[in-house]
Amino acid sequence: MRGLDSLIHRGLDKSFLFEIVSNYRNGIDVDKFDYISRDCLLMGFSNNFDFKRYINCTRVAKTPDGLNQICISEKEVKNIYEMYHVREYLTRRAYKHETASSINQMVIDAFVKADNHFGFSRIIQSRDIDAFEKLNDSVLLEMQSSNDASLNEAKSIVDALTRRNLYKYVG
Repeated sequence: MRGLDSLIHRGLDKSFLFEIVSNYRNGIDVDKFDYISRDCLLMGFSNNFDFKRYINCTRVAKTPDGLNQICISEKEVKNIYEMYHVREYLTRRAYKHETASSINQMVIDAFVKADNHFGFSRIIQSRDIDAFEKLNDSVLLEMQSSNDASLNEAKSIVDALTRRNLYKYVG
């Protein structure tokens, strides 16, 4: 069981605290609440999952094996179904949408073509946090405005991206 060693190390009385941030048992945690709420708001999708109600209906209970874990009331089943429904809807309509997939692939291709110039793979492998922090959206702008011949392929991909001349989605 993932995380069990750290639970035992920290103490069984506080083992439920790990479930708040990263719930390895059922995947219901505050991170999921955050991205579902944020993405629905920013994309104009309705969100019928009420995370405040979920939080109010949770309790900490001791399992037969001595672990404290977060449990929910049976009356919350429909709210949990709604959370998974909204997550599935976001996945289908946004995260795995064919346009988003094409854009993601084009950005990856541009980064691969520009790796010799910027050293992305070296920065990632070296775990240099200062260099990593400089990798933001300005890198795409630099690719687009550069006259360096080594960035020509990356520049053409970014130009196509800004013109919305996207890759055709195959599947």
